[in-house]
Amino acid sequence: MLDNLLTFMLFGQVGALMLGLWNQSIWMLAEYVGYGAGSLLAGQSFKTLFKWLGPRIAMKEEASKPRNMRKFADQAWHGVTHVAMFGFELYLVGRPAVNWLWWNDILGPHSTWEPTDQSLDIPVRCFYLLQLSHYSFHGISHRFHESRHNDYFVMYSHHVATLALISLSWWAESLRIGVLVLFIHDSSDIIVDLLKMCNYLGLDSKSGLFLTEGFFVTNIITWAYTRLYLYPSHLIWSLPAGGLTRFCGEMEGGDPVRSTFARWAKVNTCLALLCVVCAMSFWWFALFCKMGYKLLTQSVKETAQEEYEGNSDDDSDDDAVAQRPTTTTATTAATATAETKRTPTRRSARQRGTKASTD
Repeated sequence: MLDNLLTFMLFGQVGALMLGLWNQSIWMLAEYVGYGAGSLLAGQSFKTLFKWLGPRIAMKEEASKPRNMRKFADQAWHGVTHVAMFGFELYLVGRPAVNWLWWNDILGPHSTWEPTDQSLDIPVRCFYLLQLSHYSFHGISHRFHESRHNDYFVMYSHHVATLALISLSWWAESLRIGVLVLFIHDSSDIIVDLLKMCNYLGLDSKSGLFLTEGFFVTNIITWAYTRLYLYPSHLIWSLPAGGLTRFCGEMEGGDPVRSTFARWAKVNTCLALLCVVCAMSFWWFALFCKMGYKLLTQSVKETAQEEYEGNSDDDSDDDAVAQRPTTTTATTAATATAETKRTPTRRSARQRGTKASTD
């Protein structure tokens, strides 16, 4: 039920987004679709590369599991996208025209909440269309193609909420705060990607490298600082602290035309979605802490399999696949044996019938 609801919401958002871009400009819609097509092609190319690379750098036990290597390739592609987006965000915030003003003086008169049409900034506009396309196709891929972990519904809800947040931010013309929010999330996601990749490759204490454990500790620290501290205290708080009234034109120097009910509704809905995404970050942090506690008595592989992988455990699937040819062979052998037993019986019956006729 929840799966169908989230899928309906995702496709509804994608359809509404494409219709809105069509009404704005056919070229914006073409740019959005072009980014999506390019992302799919790049994704297939990189995943093919990582599927080839995985068995060559993984531990022997992990390299022998095809599904484990496929999950490594999927996660490595996520890592590539997060690094690329993080680099784009660093450029937008650090370029000479901005010079980190959006971050350092978030409530300034010409900073993050400046009451202007922020979509007129061409690099920011291109970045937003790229992110909208990325989360649209990533959400669809999460629903229909990727392995399902224990946090499947939380991750799916995160994709739907993030796509709605970026879309509303686009229509409300408040793009700068969106750049900062994505900057925070992509920076922390890189460590998560490295953690999962090392786990799929088996680069943990069992191999003597301890890379998985090292990235796990690093992730706990970076996640807590970026998502649980900077994100709510610096970005979310900027709205009720004055960003909302400034952007809607109610402060001195603002544009009264911008202070409309529709704009208030959009920005306040963005605030609510920002809080929802923040709550999900706390949920994931609790999951990390639970995994950290279990690491005191279990291996990394066992903990990840129990708390995160869930029903997507590659061991059981690989064993099931490995047993199928054996079962088929056994069935074929049994059938052949039965046919062999029946054939002499039929011949004996025919021979008895012939002999009786002769007599």
